[in-house]
Amino acid sequence: EGETLKSRLKAGRLTFEQVKAMGLQIAEGLQAAHAKGIVHRDIKPDNLLLTHDGHIKIMDFGVAHLQSSDMTRTGLVVGTPSYMAPEQVMGGKAVPGTDVFAVGAVLYHLLTGSKPFEGPTLQSLFYRIVTDMPKPLDEVRPGLPPALNAIVQKSMAKEASDRFASALDMFMEAATAILLGGEVG
Repeated sequence: EGETLKSRLKAGRLTFEQVKAMGLQIAEGLQAAHAKGIVHRDIKPDNLLLTHDGHIKIMDFGVAHLQSSDMTRTGLVVGTPSYMAPEQVMGGKAVPGTDVFAVGAVLYHLLTGSKPFEGPTLQSLFYRIVTDMPKPLDEVRPGLPPALNAIVQKSMAKEASDRFASALDMFMEAATAILLGGEVG
């Protein structure tokens, strides 16, 4: 029991401390799924439950994909448009980096109160996901740690191979960069 992060966002953007705690839990949950060869493919605020005791639960593995499976047809678009990675938009293969992209998009939304990509039509939204980077976090919400923008931008790189190897790697690097004031690799 609890509330989805979508419901929680109706009250406004979250604090950096709240997002940091939630993000680590999301990363740990995805790490467990990815270790079993499962790519969620639909990480979004609706599928993240904040329990009454402050824990995040990843829900709805209904469109999840086993990496070892070839059952998903090429060209089939699966996911929620605003959080989809470019490879999903283009009908490509889902990989753990697909979920890393979605985590970056969710963090952006939680921190700014707005989705990283929006458009008046589905086609324009898909075009922006494939070609544009979201507005830098520090322009939308000044005062966040400078390294945080680099973390979110890297997690939403257009090529999966340019993203963090895993959501947990993303958070470990973020913690190091933010605590030590270092650069993102």
